[in-house]
This record gives sequence, structure tokens and C-alpha cells, in this order.
Amino acid sequence: MLSYWSYRPSVPINATFIAMFVIFTIVGLSLGFWTRRFKKYTAVMFIGNVMQIIGYVARMYAYNYPFSDLSFITQLTCLTLAPAFYAAGIYFSLAQIVLIFGGQNSRVPPALIPKIFITCDIISLILQGGGGALAAWYAQHEKMPDNGNYTMIGGLSFQALTLLIFLGMAGDFAWRTSKAKKLHGDSAMNEDLSARRLRRSKKFQYLLVSLAVSAVLIFFRSVYRVMELSEGWKGHLMSNEKYVVFFESIPVAVAALLQSAIHPGHSFRESEPVDIRFTDMPPTPENREPIHTIRRWNEKTGKCEVELIYDDSHPVLSRNR
Repeated sequence: MLSYWSYRPSVPINATFIAMFVIFTIVGLSLGFWTRRFKKYTAVMFIGNVMQIIGYVARMYAYNYPFSDLSFITQLTCLTLAPAFYAAGIYFSLAQIVLIFGGQNSRVPPALIPKIFITCDIISLILQGGGGALAAWYAQHEKMPDNGNYTMIGGLSFQALTLLIFLGMAGDFAWRTSKAKKLHGDSAMNEDLSARRLRRSKKFQYLLVSLAVSAVLIFFRSVYRVMELSEGWKGHLMSNEKYVVFFESIPVAVAALLQSAIHPGHSFRESEPVDIRFTDMPPTPENREPIHTIRRWNEKTGKCEVELIYDDSHPVLSRNR
């Protein structure tokens, strides 16, 4: 009988990661239900955490049953696919973050950001999942699953490329926003009162750091996974559990911790900043000066629009007091 393991997975190590991801799952779901915001984010994080739990349970099972094809393929597939769902959570959040700072500073319209990157994430999942299915078929026939391996490498490479483009786009947006602010001050950003308040809040700043660190960790892990699978099923990286722990398990666990504990629902509502709302107000004399001007990105028109407020009883002002 053929075994793909070059070592017996450590029970204490894998049990520790199981406990960690169980906690992350509970925390993420609790915050999602409590805030009742970012339901898609909560859903993809839940799927990712559950897949991690299944993967580490399979590794623990392999300690006593090292010749089990099912345990090997299960842990390989689940632990490979799970970070793609964490990446999806980051993509869902970025569109709202761009709106908070000002969509006019982004090269990509905010509404297209999740559509583009989630589509790429789905393609990556299909390739990785297809590779896992091929690997399972070869394992059942007691053959080395090389073809499945190549397909998974393709999916992981595409995931790493997507993350690299995402990080580059996020960095470009940050640079353009900073440059515009130096030239034009706060008028270069979204001047909606709720957006201005969010940019100054500690929770929002923690969220930005959390998502940035998570994206870098998932990218790092994807690159490592490509290197690992490129060596083959009996390669040096895959044959040593210490590499799996330090370059796969720990980075992904840290990303999952940050994304589960620092839920975007804590920072802002999915509808913020709202589109411009014109309300029926008394006629305003032409020579009267507005008491407040709001510039914000209208996601429907794809343009930066201006609203002049002449009365302090305006709903936009009253709800932000």
C-alpha cells in the first residue's frame, strides 16, 4: 500500500491548530451576528475556518492511519483551499474602504473591485479544487497524483498573482490618496461626515492594518505552497512538518485571527458612506452661503458629486451629530 506521508503528523501541534480555528470560528460568527453587517465577509470567513478545522482533523487522523489516502487528500485539499476564502473577505472589504477615502482616487471603480477579485478567487478555487479531485483519483488507484499536483500549482500561482495585483492596487490607491491630500487637503477625499469620522476612528485604522497584514501573510503562504508542490509529493518541504507549521500553518492562523477578531462590521456599515440624498427643503435664497459642502463618490454614476447644505436640520448633519 502506498503512503504519501514522510512523517507522522504531530497530534499536539495539530490539536492546537484545531482549537485555535474553533475559537476563530466562534468569534467570527459571534461578531457577524452581533453587528449584523458584512454578511458575505462573515460567511467566507466561516467557510475558511471550518475547512482549516477539517484539514487539521485529517492530519491528526493520519497519525494512527498513515496509509489512509482519504486523510491525506482531505488535509491537502482543505488546507490548500481555505486561505482563498480569507482572501475573499479582504476583497469584500476593500470596496468600502475605497469609498471611505474617496473613489475618485482609485484607478478601478469601487463597485468593480470585489467583482474582479472575487472572480479571480473563484477561478483559483476551481483550479485548486480540480487539482485536489485529480489527486484523489490518482490516490485511489495507488499512483502518485502528479497531474493533480500541476493543476493545484496552477491554481495557487493564480491566487498568488491575484494577491500581488491586489496589493499593488491597494498600494497605488494609498499613494494616490496621500498625494491628493497633500495637494488639495481633505477636499481630495470623501467629505461625507460619516466617512470623515470613520477615517479618524481607531477601529477603522486597526481594520486597515489587519487586512493589510492578512493579505501579505496569505500571499507569502501561497508562494510557499507553490514552492512546496513544485518539489513533488516527496519533496524536502512537504516531507518536513516543521516547514508546514512555520510557513503554512502559522501565517494562515495569524491571518485568520486578525480577520476574525477585527471584524469590518465593527468599523462601518456596508451602506456607508451613503450616496448623496437630496431632501425636500425650503427654498434657499440665491445669495445665501451654504453652511456645509459634501463631496463624495457616487458609486452609481462613477463620479464625484457635490451636495450643498444650507440648513442645520438637514438629515446628513443631524445623523452625524
